[in-house]
Amino acid sequence: MYERHRNSAERFQRSLETISRHVHIVVEALCRMAPDYIRPPDFNKDCVGAIDGTIIPAWVPSRKHGTYRSRKGTLAQNVMAACDFNLNFTFVLAGWEGSANDSRVFAEALSNPEYDFPWPPQGKYYVVDSGYANFPGFLSPYRGERYHLPEWVGSNSNPSTMKELFNRRHATVRNIIERCFGSLKKRFAIIKGLMPNYKLPMQADIVIACCVIHNFVRKHCMADDIFQSVADPDYIPPPEEGTSTQPIQRQMNNTNDGIWEQSCLRDSIAASLWGGRHGPRS
Repeated sequence: MYERHRNSAERFQRSLETISRHVHIVVEALCRMAPDYIRPPDFNKDCVGAIDGTIIPAWVPSRKHGTYRSRKGTLAQNVMAACDFNLNFTFVLAGWEGSANDSRVFAEALSNPEYDFPWPPQGKYYVVDSGYANFPGFLSPYRGERYHLPEWVGSNSNPSTMKELFNRRHATVRNIIERCFGSLKKRFAIIKGLMPNYKLPMQADIVIACCVIHNFVRKHCMADDIFQSVADPDYIPPPEEGTSTQPIQRQMNNTNDGIWEQSCLRDSIAASLWGGRHGPRS
C-alpha cells in the first residue's frame, strides 16, 4: 500500500514519515488554490457546462465498508463534478460514500450553502444525464430514447425521431465531463487504482488537489498528451461503476411551473434541431 511512498522515500533519501507529512502539506496547499483553479467559466452561451458523478477508489476502515461499497462491490467514494467546455473543472464535491446515489449527492450540492455551488445565470443551464431531473438550470435528455454514445455506433448512427436527434446532440455536448474524468484518471494513478490508507477527509482532498493540477495543466499546457488523447468530442471512456438512472427525489427552489418551462425548452431545442435537419416543417 505504501509502495509509491517507498519509491519517493528512496528517490529523495527521506523517511516514510517525512514523505507522508509532505504529501499532506502539498495537498493542503493545492486545496487552498482551488478557488482560483476550480471556478465557473465566463457565461457567454446558454449551455455553461456539464455535470456528472464518478467513482474514485477509497480506503476505509472495516466498520464503514458497507456504506462505501459501490454497486460493483469495490470500496469507493462518489465524486460529483461540473466542468466547462475547455475541459476545466468548475466545481468538485468529493468524499461521499460509494453507495450514495448520484442524485442524492447532487441534491446536497445544491441545497448546502457551504458547498457554494455555481448556479447558472437565469436562462442558462448545465447538461446532465437522465439520472437527474429536468428543471431550471439543468437540461436532461429524453428518457426511453437512445442516448449514450456507444448506442450510436455503426449502422445505428442516424437518429430517426426528433427526440433521438436531441439525445444524440445532448450526449455529444455532455460528453465533455466524461472527457474531463477520463483525462483526470489517466494522469493520476492514485485516483484510478489503490488509494493509500489516509483518513477519509484527506482522500477527498487528494481528489480536489488532482483536479486543481488538472486545471493548471490545462491552462498552461494545451498541447498536453493526455488532453490530446480525449480531444475527440465522441471520446468513449471505459465503463464507469454504479451510475445512477434514478430521478432526483429532492429539488431546490423548484416549482411545477419551472419543470414545465424546462420541458418546453427541451422540446423547443429538439424541434429546432429536427427542423434544421429536415428543412422547414409544415
